[in-house]
Amino acid sequence: MLELFFPRDQPHYAVGPQGPLVRDFSAWIVERGYTRIYAERHVPFP
Repeated sequence: MLELFFPRDQPHYAVGPQGPLVRDFSAWIVERGYTRIYAERHVPFP
């Protein structure tokens, strides 16, 4: 799901120490029905 929110910066998220946590959270938030605009506000930028 990180590719959906941050297509250009997704590699920074994936390799960071919190990569798995942020990846799981972004998937969870989409499953809950958040739109891209609102979900981006909840996923922290590196």
